[in-house]
Order: sequence, then C-alpha cells, then structure tokens
Amino acid sequence: MSEYREEYILILSNLSKILSRNNSIGKKQFIEFLINCLNENQLDKFQREINSLDMWGGAGAVWDIYIEDENLYKDFKNNIIKLIDLMEKSQKLKRSVRSVRNIFKFNKNDSIIWDVNSIERLKKD
Repeated sequence: MSEYREEYILILSNLSKILSRNNSIGKKQFIEFLINCLNENQLDKFQREINSLDMWGGAGAVWDIYIEDENLYKDFKNNIIKLIDLMEKSQKLKRSVRSVRNIFKFNKNDSIIWDVNSIERLKKD
C-alpha cells in the first residue's frame, strides 16, 4: 500500500480541489479525511473508508455528484476513473466499485444523466 501512497494523495488532492470549486464542502471534507488517513499511516482506516458507502454508495456519495461546469465535470470523472484504476492496481478495490468506473467510461456524451443504453451495457458486464 505504501508504494501507492503518493499516487493516492495526488488523485485525492485533485478531487478535493474539484469539489472545492464546485462548493461541495462535505464531500471535500471526506476526501481530505482520506488524505489525512494516508498521511498519518492509518492504512486500515483508509482502506475501509475508501471503499465505504460515503465514497461509492448512492445519493450523497462522493462519486454521485452534480457538477454543472462541463470541464470541471470531465476533470472530476477522469480523476474518479484514475482513482478506481489505482485501487484496482493496489488491490484495494471492492468489486462493486467497478460499476462506477463503467458508468463514467460508457457515458459517451459526458452528461451526468445516464441513458438506457449505458445502463443496459452495465448489466452485461
């Protein structure tokens, strides 16, 4: 885990800045909490919380956010994908989180609204 610490901090810091620019203070605070866990070497807590419902659950979770600015949303989406890829690479990824990556990757029109075709493709994966 420690070999990936700097990568996690970089991606999470990017997400924190994006959430701040979007005035999503509660979600930004959760991301800052994850960064603090890494900085304080609380790796068990970090692993538990990065896979938690606060991060990946439904409405209100960090990933499930409305961002009106298209460029900011694309940046957010790309950083979420990078985070999931890193979680997979560092073997800290719960299986259910992969569907979030698929939602972002398959959503070709970069809109936050999912179309029926995207949902059907997810069911096949």
